[in-house]
Amino acid sequence: MLRTTLRWLDEAMPGTLPPRMLAALPDEVAQRAELSAHVRAGGGEIALRQLAGTLDDAPIAGAVGFKRGDPPAYTADLSLDRMALQSWVPRSTPGFAGWQKSLSGIDAELRLTVAQATLGSTAIAGLVVDAAIEAGSITVRQLEGTAAGVRVVASGMLGSDGRLSAGKLSAVTSDATPLADLLPATWRGTPALWLGPARLELQAAGPREAIAVEARLLLADARLEAKPTIDLRSGEWSGALTLRHPGARRLVATLGGTQLPGLRDLPSWLGDGSLALVARVAGGPGRLSAESFDLTAAALHASGDLALDTRNEEPLVSGRIDLDRVVLPQPDGGSTMPLPFRVLRGWRGDVQLGIATLTAGAGPALRDIAATLSVADGALRIERFTGSLGSGTVAGRLVLDAASDPATLSARGDVSGVVITGPLAGTPIDLLSGRANASVELDARGFSPSAILATLGGRVTLSVHDGVATGFDLFRLKLAVEKPDPKSAELAVQDALRSGATGFDRLQLAATIAHGDVTLDAASLTGAAGEARISGGMNLVTQTLDVRIAMQPAVATPPEVTLHLTGPAARPGRTPELAGLARWMAELVH
Repeated sequence: MLRTTLRWLDEAMPGTLPPRMLAALPDEVAQRAELSAHVRAGGGEIALRQLAGTLDDAPIAGAVGFKRGDPPAYTADLSLDRMALQSWVPRSTPGFAGWQKSLSGIDAELRLTVAQATLGSTAIAGLVVDAAIEAGSITVRQLEGTAAGVRVVASGMLGSDGRLSAGKLSAVTSDATPLADLLPATWRGTPALWLGPARLELQAAGPREAIAVEARLLLADARLEAKPTIDLRSGEWSGALTLRHPGARRLVATLGGTQLPGLRDLPSWLGDGSLALVARVAGGPGRLSAESFDLTAAALHASGDLALDTRNEEPLVSGRIDLDRVVLPQPDGGSTMPLPFRVLRGWRGDVQLGIATLTAGAGPALRDIAATLSVADGALRIERFTGSLGSGTVAGRLVLDAASDPATLSARGDVSGVVITGPLAGTPIDLLSGRANASVELDARGFSPSAILATLGGRVTLSVHDGVATGFDLFRLKLAVEKPDPKSAELAVQDALRSGATGFDRLQLAATIAHGDVTLDAASLTGAAGEARISGGMNLVTQTLDVRIAMQPAVATPPEVTLHLTGPAARPGRTPELAGLARWMAELVH
């Protein structure tokens, strides 16, 4: 009955036990012991050497000692086979002032070796504690152990005034996989992030209100360095942070960026190159901010400031992001996998966005973009979107409501005064030049790209003046129908329908979108060489065309020559329909 013996000793020889030790010991420890030792006493000193036996049925060996004085001094050098560390945590934990008062009255030297310790459900192998208490200061010469495959070594001194000196911590593992279980699921990334070695090194020193920390973390070829200054009393901190990785695309893939459904070849749009993030960060209870950051990830460069506030029911992200150049990844319109709309739930956002250059696929580049991004109630809103397209302007807005079932998407955009100076879409029938105005209104429902395209509806209008269209040649068509020989005229017409370019005065187009099908309501092109009327449409899901271009060259009582486009929009089949030409030429002959 160890507790009874300790109480007897404390009464028989006052001051032999550390002050308030019995009151602080938890009930479940130090209940029974069976020990033998060589005892040496004299001159106010007691030493138990060659100590052996069991403590709470756990084998124990070593030596302990006590020496009277002001303050009294204690020594312990013990080895145990096993120890449940959580059982030795005092019933009540005093604050810093309480610890300072408790430790100011003793000097102690402790060396503890535990073959197998546990802390909750975590097993710690080879635990070594080598520490000293003197004049209210705690010196940890060595704290070492292996848990979940991670070897941890720590040392340092905490002064009686709360100042930390020479604080060091290192954690090394050949396989970081078990560490992922210690993090929230949303922080883990993919398993690939944790496959391989990891190393964490910390150094810390300073008073409680301004502890200077230097931290280095190596994980998955990434190197993170941070130098914060921490106020332990208030929980406030701030400092510099640097993250570097030799391959930006590889890091995004390791974090799981390639697994976003519905996006093709992510993150190939980043290009090749390294990643470097330099930021000035700060935080405190319920808040985290990047007061300034500069990120270079291959071809992507971003800067600005961001803040996260978690003090309310829903976290709030706010700030500003400026990007030099963004190449949007192309969505996979045939994908049936749900898009990650769930990331919009459970938080709010208000971010100002600026982009110097934005491109999507082979489309034209937008410049000097400004927009406001907001998230609330599971909905993303991109509002006050403005930008430049050549000499013209672009304006619009987009709302994605992920809280609806199914999710809903609505968008509107207007283009004014754009001068086209090159191929617009990179398709066989395209615009090469002209002054254009356009508007688009869209709405859709669904959680996957294919569902969104299948339900897409809206209206598109386009007006182009003084331009050139490629893919056919109305002027050559005019010359062809004027040939007196029907056979040579037919060959020349077919050639004019296969290639070439047509100058025009005006192009007008209006189209309706319903259930993913684009239908041309009214489309015409007029110029000095003649007129073309366009009908038909395209299925957005399959990207297939069924379009007729009925052309009438600028001649007296002109014939109608039709070019029928069918099949994939990128490479449609071309079928000339020359029945109207044949009738017209037959009438001329007769």
